[in-house]
Amino acid sequence: GKLIEKLGISPISTGLQEASPKMKIQHAFLDIFNFALYFQIPRLSSLIRAHPTILRSLMRVFEKASGSRKFTAVDIVIAAKVLCCLCMLGDLSATFLLECFEHKLASSLNRVVARFTILKKEKLAEAIDRLQRAFAVFESRCQRWSQNLAIDIMSSIQSQAARRNLPTRERKAMKTQISKFPVILEFVNCQQIRESIVDSNFVQLLSELIATSKSTSFPGDDTFRETLLSIVEAISQSARLLLDLNQSVLKQLLPALVSMLTSTSSTI
Repeated sequence: GKLIEKLGISPISTGLQEASPKMKIQHAFLDIFNFALYFQIPRLSSLIRAHPTILRSLMRVFEKASGSRKFTAVDIVIAAKVLCCLCMLGDLSATFLLECFEHKLASSLNRVVARFTILKKEKLAEAIDRLQRAFAVFESRCQRWSQNLAIDIMSSIQSQAARRNLPTRERKAMKTQISKFPVILEFVNCQQIRESIVDSNFVQLLSELIATSKSTSFPGDDTFRETLLSIVEAISQSARLLLDLNQSVLKQLLPALVSMLTSTSSTI
C-alpha cells in the first residue's frame, strides 16, 4: 500500500505492459495491484482514475493469457489473478468495469470459459479448478452489482418523482448511478455471464425500473430508457432464458414494456 501511495499506479501499468507472462515480474505487479485493491489503500480510486492506462494494461494481460495457444499453467494463473482484480475493481466502482469492457473484457471472458470444457490435462486440473472458482466469484459479484445498482437507481428515480426538485447532493448521486447503468448492459451482452445475471429477481427489478422511469423526467432519462430497452433486447436473444423465466417475462416484463412504449410521455 505504501509503495503504491509513494510511486503511484503508473509503474504498475508500465510493468504489466512490458513484462512477459513468463517473467516473475508480471506476477509481482499483478500481486501488488491485487493487494492494493484488497486492502483498499487511501485514494486508490482517484489514482486509478488519474491513470486509466492501468485498466487497459490489465485487459491486455488478460487478453494475451486467455488467447494463448497453449494456455499453460502460467496463463491460467495470470487469468485467475486478473479475475481477482476485476472482482475488487467492481466493488470500487462499476465505471472501472465499463472501461474494462471497452478493452475487450467480454471476448477474454468468453475465451477463458471456453477453455474450461476443452482442457482435459490432468497436470493442469488443479489450476483450471482454481480458475473456475475465480470465475464463479466474478459471476456472483456481477449479479450482486447489477441488482444493487438497479435498486439504487430505482430509489433515486422514485425520490425524483416524489419530490421533483432533489437537493444538489442527491441529484449528483443520481447522475453518478445512472452513468454506471450501462455496465449492466455489458454484463447481459456477455454470453458467458448473462445467465448468471438474469434471474427472476433481475427481471422483476428490470420491470420495476421500466414502470418507475416511464413517466419521470430526470437528467439523462432518454438515454437511460434506451439502455433499458437494449438490456431487454439482449435478454430476448437467449431462448433458454426466455423459456426458464417465461412466467416473469409474461407477467412482469411484457406488461411494463407495453405500458412504457404506449406512454405519451416517453420519447422512445
